Amino acid sequence: MDAVADRRRAVRPVLVASPSRSHRQIRRFTRARSAVAAAGAVYLMSQLLLNAAVRTGVEPADDPAYAEKFALLARRPAFFAPDPGRVTVLALGSSRTHASLDAGRFAAGVGPNVEAFNFGTPAGGPLTNALYLRRLLAAGVRPGRVIVEIHPGYLTPADPPFETRWLRPHRLRAGEPAVVRGLGCDVPNTPHLGWRGWAAASFEFRVGLTNVYAPRLLPAGLPLGQKNDAFGHAPGPAADPAKRPKALAATRAQYAPVLADYHVGGPGCAAVRDILATCRLTNLPAALLVSAEDSDVRGWYGPVGNAELAAFVRATADEFGVPVFDGRDWLADADFFDGHHAGPPAAAKFSDRLAAAAGAWVRGAP
Repeated sequence: MDAVADRRRAVRPVLVASPSRSHRQIRRFTRARSAVAAAGAVYLMSQLLLNAAVRTGVEPADDPAYAEKFALLARRPAFFAPDPGRVTVLALGSSRTHASLDAGRFAAGVGPNVEAFNFGTPAGGPLTNALYLRRLLAAGVRPGRVIVEIHPGYLTPADPPFETRWLRPHRLRAGEPAVVRGLGCDVPNTPHLGWRGWAAASFEFRVGLTNVYAPRLLPAGLPLGQKNDAFGHAPGPAADPAKRPKALAATRAQYAPVLADYHVGGPGCAAVRDILATCRLTNLPAALLVSAEDSDVRGWYGPVGNAELAAFVRATADEFGVPVFDGRDWLADADFFDGHHAGPPAAAKFSDRLAAAAGAWVRGAP
């Protein structure tokens, strides 16, 4: 039996790898490895280019609200090259200012040789505007006057500050987290400013990219693409008495976190003072503009809250020696479509009222 088994083993075929087959496998592996390496290189290069585009302002994925407004301001050369015979006025604020101040009409109402620009942005509270003023100055903007909005809803000691619902970390640029922290507002990690911003830019700027290119996918995004005129003004929807109750209820629900126990204080107040300090440091005459609200909204703050607000405005104005234009009651309740955003006719009324109140200050008259 052993001999038979030996003969069978002797004739059993031996499988020998084909040289050509082995070479094909090596070539396929080499090509796959090269493809993966090439894809990785392309991805990394795309992330590097995207981050560079964001940092240089080519792609406004970090803060599209600012980029949209700055693109309009960049077309107004008078704000970059001051002319002794011309006065420029820059208004900083939220969507309230954005909707209520017709800067072109305001300038015409003040008089000749006056140019104004409305830099109000959606949800642009004092923290946001403190950063925006720094960016504008760094970009070479040199306005002759600065109007600073006072928005009561952003001047509370709420923790976290109400404004941070929209001022998210990805909107901050290099050096800005330290500014915000210095104003008393905690800032979460900002990985987009580090190596992750270079290696994974599409992920770190995903919110801003979505806000720009697919805003419907971002329920809490900032409204972009509004029909601003050449001077930065975009009126709100026309007031509709039939829709007002529902719109007013939505406004109250939005501000519920600060209305539950309204008091004045916190990072928002520090940011207003920071803006005025920056203006004083750069020799920019500034003024405070208390934003317009209907009687219902003004009543939500309560007697104590309204008294604290008035005291803060008065004390801040005295400290920095700036005028105050209190526009809270300049418009009738019927002028608002939601209690705090003015429609087109109301914007004209508000702008004319501000031109009458601030005209002497703008012209530099004693």
